[in-house]
Amino acid sequence: MPFFLRFGQRDYPLPQGRFIIGRSEDAQLCLDDPLASRHHAALTIQGDTITVEDLGSRNGVFLNRERLGARQTAKHGDLIQVGSQEMSIVQKRSARAETLANFDETSTGLEPTSLSPFGMLGAVADKALALGHGEDAERILGRQLEQLLERGDGVSDPVALSQAAHYALKIATLTRKAKWIDYLVRLHLRAAVPMDLDVVNELYSLCPKVPGLSRPLWREYITLLSAKLGSLGPSERFVLGRLEGLEKQL
Repeated sequence: MPFFLRFGQRDYPLPQGRFIIGRSEDAQLCLDDPLASRHHAALTIQGDTITVEDLGSRNGVFLNRERLGARQTAKHGDLIQVGSQEMSIVQKRSARAETLANFDETSTGLEPTSLSPFGMLGAVADKALALGHGEDAERILGRQLEQLLERGDGVSDPVALSQAAHYALKIATLTRKAKWIDYLVRLHLRAAVPMDLDVVNELYSLCPKVPGLSRPLWREYITLLSAKLGSLGPSERFVLGRLEGLEKQL
């Protein structure tokens, strides 16, 4: 099961390898905190093991309220403090794993234990995307993605929002259609939340290759986030800055 770092109201996926936390802009989680060092702490994920280490910070790293000495193994639910910011380790099934599990259980006649917003269609679309068939994935999920946005109930569900964003980005990457990047913006505008940093980073390389993006839509989304600036956490403000930079390139 993959690891996530829960900070504020968001869960940040932790890929295999090293994940740096600190004030530096090149940190994977950039903190706007004067008590944090530029490169303050590192999480290292190897298989199903996650370790926490202090990168020589001024104010130390705390694991479950105790100052960290040597590198230490962490587990689901452990609390980490970097500067004045507290976050926690979360281990859970990925959206893709849940989708495939639902597909397998349904196909064998078993009752699904956790219903994915995209169910069997999501599993079929995953196979199409893995083969590079973006148009097929669009035909499979396009209507369901639009309905999720039109109903509005899905955007309040973090799992549905994350999966919809994942599929829209993958389809946009393969088809080079502006409508799916615009969909990403409309989705997060409706939810009134910043995009995940990983999504924004992918858009930096994708958007210049896709003509016809809606600049008024981007402006509306960024204006909404700017109005909420006081309630955004440090990492969310960093995402907002990245979105503003991306808008200038459209």
